[in-house]
This record gives sequence, structure tokens and C-alpha cells, in this order.
Amino acid sequence: MKKKLSIAYVLVLFFALAMVFGGSKDVFAITQAEAEASPEIKVNEVKTDTLSGQNDIKWYKVNVTDRGYFRLTLGPNADANSDDISFGWNVFLYKKGDLTAELVKLTHVTTKEASMWMAYYPDTYYIKVENNVNYVSALAAKAPFDLKIEFNKTDVWEQEDNNKSVNPNVINVNTTYNGITNVADDIDWYKFTVTEGGVTNISFGPDLNLADMEKLKWGWNLFVYTTDLKTEVCKLEKVTNPSSLEQKIKLGKGSYLIKICPNSNGYFSPDRQIYSFSIDFEGYSTAITKEKVNLKKVKAGKKKATLKWDKISYASGYEIYRSTKSNKGFKKIATVKGSKAKYVSKKLKSKKKYYYKVRAFVTVNGKKYYSQDSAVKKVKAK
Repeated sequence: MKKKLSIAYVLVLFFALAMVFGGSKDVFAITQAEAEASPEIKVNEVKTDTLSGQNDIKWYKVNVTDRGYFRLTLGPNADANSDDISFGWNVFLYKKGDLTAELVKLTHVTTKEASMWMAYYPDTYYIKVENNVNYVSALAAKAPFDLKIEFNKTDVWEQEDNNKSVNPNVINVNTTYNGITNVADDIDWYKFTVTEGGVTNISFGPDLNLADMEKLKWGWNLFVYTTDLKTEVCKLEKVTNPSSLEQKIKLGKGSYLIKICPNSNGYFSPDRQIYSFSIDFEGYSTAITKEKVNLKKVKAGKKKATLKWDKISYASGYEIYRSTKSNKGFKKIATVKGSKAKYVSKKLKSKKKYYYKVRAFVTVNGKKYYSQDSAVKKVKAK
């Protein structure tokens, strides 16, 4: 009999300690209708309240009407008596329609604490505050607490739920966006569209103002795919510092998907860390105007000259110009395809000096756009 009583005593003690040092009072769960009837708090306003006993639970709702990012803060009111704080409070944030899986939780709160920043679609969210103890009234927090949803309006933060390729956030090129890996296996998908072919680079890394650099661990990976996911266009891996592609890549007209994920799950993931990225894109029609052909050399031959230059990867072709004077009188003598980086100028007069320059062009929708001219080089035909 004593053995049975001893086991029962241990079980009761274990249960009591478990309830004292954490855990939500699920036995007091409410329905969605009851949650909707709970008092509303406004974003960026402090709600001061008090729990009346160890089993008291306060529910609140908050309406987020704009795109942006927010976080939950909770702590004792400035007038709280430290003796009345005891083991503090637990606070949970839920999304509308699911009051069982918390988006965020803070437990054992005895001083002001803030959750991670979050970025979800505008919606109604529900907050539950409870004592960090059960069944031990002497340890229940009697002090008033301050609750707040800090919100920042912006169109350039990730909006959950975008963890599947079929539900990406739609973004624009040449705009910097922020996102967060909420959990170790979180995946963020984005989609962008370019209206003409062009060249692009990608900037990606931790947000130096918001990320905790000591918690990045093995960092993130970023992949760019065609929308059918059959072709990997480019990637950046093991990113723990601001990074970019080693060289610009060519993109054809159309839409593309971006996948951002931790480089490792579990302990080595950048859990709850904030990243930033941008797709730096220039259409060929704009990019080509900033290019300048590097005419490497013009070699003399018998009544001919051989020109060689560095190719511009996306050029549709090149135009070759010639003159007998160094600064005027240039006339186009040939047009070659973009795959070429060499031209032989023939039928020259022996012992005569000639001057050459080259410019690239790209054709977009039937219209030609030109690069800057190369430097002029001279040659004396043999």
C-alpha cells in the first residue's frame, strides 16, 4: 500500500512541477467563436491587464490590416511589485482558424521580452496570456503586465505562408526584400518576372541591422529556378555574410522562382534570423548602353588587318568601323554575329595606315540598342 501511495505521490509531484515551470493550460481551450469575441488590442498600443488567479487566462485579438512585420512583447508593468511577479507569465500567438498551433510563444516571462519579428499576411490574430504556474496559488503572478504588438508597415517583407512553390510571394526586380526563417526547416518561395531579356546579379545575406550574426551558424541557400522547376538558373550556398554572384547571368523574358532555405536543419540552421536579398536586373536594351567593347588588338597582314575583341555575352552582334584618320571619317564596313570575336579587314592598300573601332548591339523587339564605341586602334597594312 505504501508503495502505491509513494508512486502516486511522485506522479502528482511531477505533474505539479511540470505545470509550475511551463506549459499552456490546454484544458482551458476556447472555441474560435469565443476567441473572436475577445477584446481587441490595437497595434503599437500597450494593453495593461492583470490575471486574477493561477487559472485565469486572458484572450485578446489583434487585426493586422496592412502588409508589414510585427512582433509580440510582454513584461511587467512599470508599477508592478517585483514580489507579485513570481514565476511570471506565458504568452502565445495564434493565427485565425487554428487555436492549437502557436505561431509564437514566450514562457517564464518575468521581465520585458520580445518575440522574433514575423511577417504574415494581413489577418486577425489571437493572443493568450496565462500564469506560468497552475494549482499553486501562492506562486501565481499577481502583478499587472504590459502586452503590445509592435508593427511596421512595409511592402518589402516576406509574407507567410510562402513555404511552397505553388504559393510564392510575388516580388519586383531591383527592390530589396527581407525575410525570416521562422524554424529550422522553413522554406521561403518568391516569384519575379522580367518583361525582356537581360542580365542580372543577386545580392543576398543577413540583414546587418536585424540579424544576430552569432546565430547564423551555417547560413542559408538561395536557388533560382524556371517556374516549372526543371532548370536551376543559379544559386548561392552557405551564405553567412552579404554575398552576390561571381558574375552576372543572362535571363530570358519570363517568370522565375526563388527558393531560400537554411543550409542545414536543426542546431546549425539560422533559426529565426532575418535575411535580405534583391534581384538586380537590367534589360539588354539598358545594359548594352553601359558596355564598351574591348578591342584587344589589330594585327597587320598583307593588305589586310585582323581585329580581335572580348565578347559581350548577350550581344546580338558587332559593327566594325574604319577610317584613314584617327578621329573622324569612320564608316561601317561590316556587321558580324554576337558569337564572333574576330574580323579580317581585307583589300587594304599596302603601307597605308588605317584606324578601327568596334561597337556591340543587341536587338530587342526588332530594335537595335548600341554599346559605347571601343577605343580606336591603328594599323599599317603590309
